[in-house]
Amino acid sequence: MEEIRNLIDKLNYLTKKYDEGHPEVSDKEWDELYYQLVEREKESGLYYPDSPTQTVNYQVVNELQKVEHNHKMLSLDKTKEISEIENFLGDNDCVILQKLVV
Repeated sequence: MEEIRNLIDKLNYLTKKYDEGHPEVSDKEWDELYYQLVEREKESGLYYPDSPTQTVNYQVVNELQKVEHNHKMLSLDKTKEISEIENFLGDNDCVILQKLVV
């Protein structure tokens, strides 16, 4: 239990430093600590609400810069049927991201 708490505190601290523009570890090192935490939580069944595995970390921005894309940026977030995806894509290439629910 103490190891999980220490990993959470360390990752939250490192995330804060990264967000402030002063990263103290590489992305690879952060990821290694994160996956250690994932394993410890899974083994113990203990999940703290402030764990990076249970929170989404982002900064709210009121005004975003407009970006012109060379392809359409579309979403099928609520799609339930594979046929809807096939119809949507037609002959186009795509990247599909799946939400991971922990």
